Amino acid sequence: MESSLIYNTLLGIKGVGPNTILKKIPSSCLKDIDGLSSLYDVYRENLAARSKNVISMDELGKLFETAQRIHEFNIKHGISEITYYDRIYPENFKSMQRGRSGITPPVIFYAKGNIESLARMGIAIIGTREVSRYGYEVGKHYAKRVVDQGCTVISGLAEGCDSSGH
Repeated sequence: MESSLIYNTLLGIKGVGPNTILKKIPSSCLKDIDGLSSLYDVYRENLAARSKNVISMDELGKLFETAQRIHEFNIKHGISEITYYDRIYPENFKSMQRGRSGITPPVIFYAKGNIESLARMGIAIIGTREVSRYGYEVGKHYAKRVVDQGCTVISGLAEGCDSSGH
């Protein structure tokens, strides 16, 4: 089973986030998931016993259907799904966890464009969604300067200031 389907299904469960997945589910378990039934077994064995919100196989099936729709959309639009144990998952993302930042790296993220550029130093341009013309131009200016220095502009594709870096 595609790892993106596994992660997106599990992330749909109330109270389950990246930290829970990385700490409670051994990577070896993820490799053995070959269908909804084995995904439910992994959920029951590793997450359900520690949760106040236990879901049924039917509920997990609905979350899986949502994950499939996300996956199909991404394929249609040329969006890559990169998961924590993929060989192309950026090491600098994983190092967030090892540092003192207290940040849990994403177990899945989406990328469009040159994925290898994520290994380089990067910066995100963020701010208000209701950006002024001046704010937008400043964002564009700094995005260009960052790129000219060989860094990557990382974006969540939000409207406003964020879009000035695209």
